[in-house]
Formats: sequence, structure tokens, C-alpha cells
Amino acid sequence: MAEDNDVPSLRTQSLAQSISAKWGGCVALLGNPGSEVPQTLLDGWADRVAKDKHYGANQRRLVDDRGTLLISWPHLLQGGLVPVDLLLATSNDPQPTDPTVEEIADAWKNEPGADPRGEYFRCNRENGIYTFQDHAIDELLH
Repeated sequence: MAEDNDVPSLRTQSLAQSISAKWGGCVALLGNPGSEVPQTLLDGWADRVAKDKHYGANQRRLVDDRGTLLISWPHLLQGGLVPVDLLLATSNDPQPTDPTVEEIADAWKNEPGADPRGEYFRCNRENGIYTFQDHAIDELLH
């Protein structure tokens, strides 16, 4: 996955080799309780996540040791269950504190493979993705 710091390049390593990351996140599976999801699929998923070093039961992520997301199946606004058989979701460890503006700007400039001019950051803003810290971050990226 793109956020996995263990993956040096998506061009040189298959995405299938890592479905979790040391940043505290992982891909979790959730089966629709109203669907007949084959047990072999669920067992295969559990076998796969057991091989990934960043997995394991984690109450902070709401993921069990089989890579299952421990939440209720989502409902539609109009009522009823979301009509799909399976969901894949990224589940992250909640951070105890938010990063500072300086830490965010520093990460844009100095992390391996970083975008020192903040083009990705600026593209987010051009496409209507904003945070309350954007002005301060933008000032530090100059």
C-alpha cells in the first residue's frame, strides 16, 4: 500500500506483499451478516494476514487476529443494510495527539520520497480538500 513505509517503491514491490503498515494501519475485512460469504474466503484472508508483521488483534484498530473489522455492518440512510457482501476498510491506530503544523510541513519536505514543494498538498486544496491548518502549513512550505 502507498502509505507503507516498508515499501520502497510501488514499481519494485507488489502491493500484495504488504496489506498493513508500520504507521499503525491495516486493511481489514468485514463480511455482510446477511450474505453467505464462503468460509474458505474468510479463512484464506485470516491465513494471509497472519503472515503480515503489522497485523494482530488490536482493540485500538478494532481488528481481530483474523483481520476482521470489529464494527457493525453499515446501514443505508434510507434504512436497510449496505447491499454488498464484503467491505475492505483501512483501520488505523488513533494517535494520542495531532501532529503540529511544523511536523506536517516537515514531513512534506523531509520524509523519504517527499514532495518538498508540497504539490500534493496544493492539489488537495485546488480540489476542495481543506483543513483549518492549511494556511500555516502553506507558509512553512515556502
